[in-house]
Amino acid sequence: MSIAETDAVLPASNFGFLAGLIPNRDRGRFLRAAVLLFLAFSSVGYSLLLAELCAEYQARHNWPVARGEVVSCEEKTGEGVSRRRTRYWMECEVRFDVPADQCLTGTTAADTRDRYPCYGIVRSPSTSSWGVTNGWTNPQFLSTPKRILHDPHGPDVKLADESPWLAYRLPNFVMMSAWMIVCLFFLAMIQWRMQVMEKSNLRQ
Repeated sequence: MSIAETDAVLPASNFGFLAGLIPNRDRGRFLRAAVLLFLAFSSVGYSLLLAELCAEYQARHNWPVARGEVVSCEEKTGEGVSRRRTRYWMECEVRFDVPADQCLTGTTAADTRDRYPCYGIVRSPSTSSWGVTNGWTNPQFLSTPKRILHDPHGPDVKLADESPWLAYRLPNFVMMSAWMIVCLFFLAMIQWRMQVMEKSNLRQ
């Protein structure tokens, strides 16, 4: 049989990028194990992100709301989880209309007859880019009356009218979801390629 005839009977799946990436079952098993490891670690992060999203949803739909205003804002810095990137966020002091004896933030006005006697700290979502304040330093933002969400059982406070895109950290959720989909797709391609090689071996 000629070389041309031999090439003609080889399955089309033995050519192309995937075949070059996984020429044999050993390489396939190695890549499958690597992808599964990535998925395991990513699943932990994804679960934590989902838990955070659910906690945020619960807070924004169950915490009481009070009228208030921003006292001052300051940009803060700190280390990220990986400690390779500095994180930046805005930290704003707010005060809101809750009776001093019901204020759980730990800070109240000296004059309990003050219009907004309860003080708390609101933090913006963190970012890796300096100067990205999501409008929190805009003079109009600082001077506009606010609706303040406050934890009825603790010191946490949030801005009620914050954009859902920022409040729920949806950019992180979208990126993590895309990463999980890519990993699952690549795992499916590896599985398909290994099945093709097993069928080819059976034919031989």
